[in-house]
Amino acid sequence: ASVVAMAPMGKKSSPKVSQSPTEQLLGLLSSSANLPDDLSELSTSLYSIRSFMASSSTSTGVDFSDMPYSGALSSSSSSSSAGSLAASLASALDTFVASLILNLRNVGGGTDDDDDSGDGEENPNGLEQRAGGGGGGDDDDAVLQAYAEKKTREEKLSKLVSLTNLLRECAAMAHAWTLEMLSPESAPAKSASAASQERQACTSLFNASRRMHDLLLALAQEAATSAANEHDEQGELANAQASLADDVARLCEAWFAFHVAPDAHATNTSTRNAGRRAAQDVLDACGIVVAELTTQCLPFLLIRALCGGRPTDVKRAFAMRDSLTVLDFDDEESIAMTKELLLRCSVSASFLRSNEGRKFLSHVMLVDVEMMKEVYACVKAQIPNASSAELGWYGDVMFRAWRTSSGADLLTLESWVFGDLLDCAVLTADVKVAAKALQVLDAALHKHKLASSGIGKAVDETLHRLYEPVVFGSATAANASVRLNACRVMVSSFPLRVLDDADADAQILQQQLHAMAKLMADGCPQVRAEACRGCARMLEKFWELLPARVVGVLVGRIADDLSADAASPLVRSAALEGLKVLLGQPLAHAVLGRAIGSVGVALGDASRGVRRACVDLVVAARQIRGMPDIATDVQLLESLATDPDEHVRRRVGELLFFC
Repeated sequence: ASVVAMAPMGKKSSPKVSQSPTEQLLGLLSSSANLPDDLSELSTSLYSIRSFMASSSTSTGVDFSDMPYSGALSSSSSSSSAGSLAASLASALDTFVASLILNLRNVGGGTDDDDDSGDGEENPNGLEQRAGGGGGGDDDDAVLQAYAEKKTREEKLSKLVSLTNLLRECAAMAHAWTLEMLSPESAPAKSASAASQERQACTSLFNASRRMHDLLLALAQEAATSAANEHDEQGELANAQASLADDVARLCEAWFAFHVAPDAHATNTSTRNAGRRAAQDVLDACGIVVAELTTQCLPFLLIRALCGGRPTDVKRAFAMRDSLTVLDFDDEESIAMTKELLLRCSVSASFLRSNEGRKFLSHVMLVDVEMMKEVYACVKAQIPNASSAELGWYGDVMFRAWRTSSGADLLTLESWVFGDLLDCAVLTADVKVAAKALQVLDAALHKHKLASSGIGKAVDETLHRLYEPVVFGSATAANASVRLNACRVMVSSFPLRVLDDADADAQILQQQLHAMAKLMADGCPQVRAEACRGCARMLEKFWELLPARVVGVLVGRIADDLSADAASPLVRSAALEGLKVLLGQPLAHAVLGRAIGSVGVALGDASRGVRRACVDLVVAARQIRGMPDIATDVQLLESLATDPDEHVRRRVGELLFFC
């Protein structure tokens, strides 16, 4: 079929010929064995026909289940003729794509070799001529040679751009056709002949898609190389190659979207599930393995998300998460690059700050047991220098993985990840690093203890199983840093519970309270101060859960003993801060009213931190109705007159004049 003159690129108009646009397109693609010299005209014709067919398909309201662009066919076309034309068109598209790729490789590879070899042969001769004192014609020859080389490069660049744009048209056509052919919309029943032709068209279309998929990573690399090429001043080739790579990736994503299980994307509508099952039946009948389109597509999407950091790229990678299950993680040679990219994603802010990115990373952790260990090793290396937000994101990834895991994955996650994090939070000599490991555990498990669903119960069971053998023994360790870390872990995870056994539950609760009481009497001032603050937070949050007798003992220990600790101002300050925290629990006001009457003497403490904590406590108590005064007006006036700290004087002034 001859190539007809079409409208300029970018405008949608109907070709003025007797053939239907689909038949024109078939003739156009069938001429791929001998590509014309003017590839831009072929690209314009291809774009114009495709644009007209697409506009016709949206305006006529015709059923396109038999083949795409059928709106451009006459209404008298039978289903069998349309199916035959679809099969022929798909086969022609496959052949056309193969021819374009072959020409692209020949133009992109052969010319450079020829140029390099030519330079290597001519330069020595030129040097010999100049050394021999050649005439002035040598300069003219050099200018002519440089002009010829420039002309050759420009022709090569123009042809590469034209071939790349033609492949873009093919990728766009294949993308639209794939969505149409495998659409989840219900399709009318087809005859055996029409079904066979549909399978032929689907197979040819997939073959064309696979040919373009095999170029994906090479295209991405060549686009980066072309961007740095001084001969591509306008960036025309680089832009065309980058756009082609993106179009091919979207084509592969379209195929894989119909390959995944019906419930994989949290869509419970029966229509969509039925459509996905029907699409999978078509793929199975054609013998198509869509996993073949993921080996380069997934790494390409990961590279885009890592380099660009755009949320849309992360979402595209998340949509392809099920493709991880078809990769062979035991084959180190084939999976090495993808595994390295996944490990980089596990600590990338682009993935961590995105909700879809964290879901993707949790899925990565469950793909393979060894992969889970490597991801955790990368995360663990980042913990000492991570920010609070990043620590929370790491914990969220682990929680999502834990919530959806089972069997061997669950055991590995609890023992290898959570167990090691617990050891880091308790046994690490650097208290700051231990506190950061505890922040990850807080986000991963502790903050989900009170969840109303079954998650809260599962978290309690996991914490009891992991923490009981470690925390109580560490609370009595010889090393003060270990005792301090154990105190923080115990407070953060309080209460550890045994839900199925009331006696065991009461026993472990008593064990935790006894351990906290011992820590408040610890010989290390830092441990006593941390235990005081932690005990106050526990009482404020779980006042109703604890026995009244135990509550009275703990409050008395804080108000009477620790607030007057003669050995350390750090402990006295922590006790006053803890009492202020307890004022936030309304049920504690009656007990506190009887216990804190004597702490006002701390206004005259030698430590500035203790005086500040005391005046803050006095201000907080004055704002609660019915709470007795902690300090008399005489004590406040004396502090206002003699205290050297401006913060204390300002707060005392507020008490005297505004409270």
